[in-house]
Amino acid sequence: MGKKVSKVGAVFLNTDSSPGGVSYIYADKKDGNKFKIGRGTKLGEAVSLSIDRSGVISGSSFTGGSFSGGSHTGSFTGSFTGDGDGLTNLNVNIDGTAAVNIGEFFFDKSSVSLSAKPAIKIEAQNMDAVVYRVDNDGFDLGSYGFSIKYMGSRSGNDNSLSFFSDNETAATQIEALTIVQDGTIGIGTTTPKVPLDINEMGGLTIAETYLVGAGTGTFLDVTTSMTALLADFKSVFVCPANGKIKIRICMFVVHSGAEGEDHSVLDVGIHDGTGFVYDITGNQLLSQETWGSVGDNHMQVLEFIIDKDGSNVSLVPGTTYTFTVWLGSNENTEIKVFYGTNYPPIILEAISVPNTIAVI
Repeated sequence: MGKKVSKVGAVFLNTDSSPGGVSYIYADKKDGNKFKIGRGTKLGEAVSLSIDRSGVISGSSFTGGSFSGGSHTGSFTGSFTGDGDGLTNLNVNIDGTAAVNIGEFFFDKSSVSLSAKPAIKIEAQNMDAVVYRVDNDGFDLGSYGFSIKYMGSRSGNDNSLSFFSDNETAATQIEALTIVQDGTIGIGTTTPKVPLDINEMGGLTIAETYLVGAGTGTFLDVTTSMTALLADFKSVFVCPANGKIKIRICMFVVHSGAEGEDHSVLDVGIHDGTGFVYDITGNQLLSQETWGSVGDNHMQVLEFIIDKDGSNVSLVPGTTYTFTVWLGSNENTEIKVFYGTNYPPIILEAISVPNTIAVI
C-alpha cells in the first residue's frame, strides 16, 4: 500500500490492481478539470465521485452510512441505497425546464413522526404541477397516458387534485376527475358544488323529503287559491355545477266528486319564496287533470326540470335553494292529497340531471 503521483498529477492511493483495481484522485483536464475519485484498472475508469468547477457533484452511488451537513446548491446524479436510518429531514429541490419542485422528503420508522410530517411532500405553490405521470413514452402531454396534477393556480377551495387523461384524437388533455379542497368531487366539471357532481349524467339524489303524516287519513284539501298547503312540503338543496335540477313529486291524489262529474284540474307549482320557478320549457305551472270517476284515486308522479328561479334568472351553481310545492284547482276542495297511516308518504326529491337535455 502507498501513494504515488503520476505525470498527469494523479494521486494513486495504492498500486495493487487487485482486488478491484487501483484507487486514484486526480483532476481530469480532458473533462473540464473535474476533480475525480475512483477505483479501476486504469486512470479514469469506474469514477465513483466527480466534482466540476461549479461545485456540481455526480457519482455512481451512495450506500449505507450517514450524511450530514447544511445546504447544497447544484445538482447530483446517482442513487441512494440503504435502510434509510441515516436519511432524515432531507430537503431536495429540483428546478428544471418543467418547473417541478419537490419540497421535502421525510422518512422515519416512527408512526408518530409520519403522522406529523408527510413521507413525500411536493410543494407546488401556485403552479399547476404534474405530480405523477404515466404514459407510453416520454413526457408528451396529450398523447397516450394519464397525469395527476395539483392545480395550484386556482383560488380558495377550487385548488384541486385532478386526474387528466390524454385525448389522443384531439391531441390534448381532459380534466376527467377533480377533487377540490372541501372534498367535493367533479367528473366533467372543474368546479363541483355537490359531493359528487357529474356534468353529463343525472339521477343522483341531492335532497329528499318524506312527509308521513300524523295519523290515519291525513290529507291536504286543494282549493281554488294557489298556495302552499303544507310548510314542510319543500326541498332544500345545493344547485349542481351545471345550474339545473329536477324536482320530482310523488303524492296520492283523490277526487272526492261523484262519478261522472265534470273533471277537476290540479295545478302544481314550485315556489322559491319570490315567485314560481321556470322549467327548461319556460313553464311555471304544471296542470294535471283529475276526473271524478270510479278508481280515480292514484299516485301522481310529476317532474320539473328547472333552470331558472322565480325571477326568471338562471340558477347559480353552489347556491342553496328552498323550493316549496304549491297546489291549486279549478274546483274548491274536490281534490285531496292523502298521506299518513295506510297511505303512501308524500315524497319530494331534488335530483341531478345531465347538462345536455333534448327538448323535443
